[in-house]
Amino acid sequence: MSTTTEPRFVLALPKGRLGEDLAKMLAGTRLAPRASEAGPRALTFPTGDPRLSVVWLKGHDLLRYVASGAATFGVVGSDVIEESDDDVLELSDLGFGECTLSLAAPSGVTLQGLLSQPHLRLATKFARATAAWLDRRAVTAELVTIESSVEIAPRLGLAHAIVDLVQSGATLRDNDLQVLADVARVSARLVMNRGAYLTFREDLRALSSELREACARRAAAT
Repeated sequence: MSTTTEPRFVLALPKGRLGEDLAKMLAGTRLAPRASEAGPRALTFPTGDPRLSVVWLKGHDLLRYVASGAATFGVVGSDVIEESDDDVLELSDLGFGECTLSLAAPSGVTLQGLLSQPHLRLATKFARATAAWLDRRAVTAELVTIESSVEIAPRLGLAHAIVDLVQSGATLRDNDLQVLADVARVSARLVMNRGAYLTFREDLRALSSELREACARRAAAT
């Protein structure tokens, strides 16, 4: 193993709630990001392991960085992996960040009634997962791909129903929507660059094991 103090590996952490939860899990471990000498404008951060630096990225960008080798490994939601063409090695389900990708429609609508619509329209940003779910049920639908405010699509007539991530369900209730079916279970996954794993397998197995153990300790404590 090299004794250089220059980081050899880059760990990509997801921006947003998933990354915030993960940062708490890593706190106190040598994988936790530390303050950078570059100050508040820093884009990469050192860790307690001299081989490792950390970068914060959005989900789809994170996968692109890992697939290309610009980042060695990272953590991202399984929903992002499902919707991406980037080729990464998915190592494990980390067991946190759990939520459900669900089909939701206005109150009073039934699943049978919805799926029997002659020209069903579903609004979602998760087109691949939704299409796979529809295919398994031999249902044809037009998928209206939108990136934000999906909950108002039925009210404004853009779609009959939506497919979106659901945690507490409060946003759905606020918009008079109800869950009709679960499309997929979503959780945080550990992904890695394939070439890096082949080249530095032992080092990366050890680092991955530390990350998984940190997540497991947090889960056991809650």
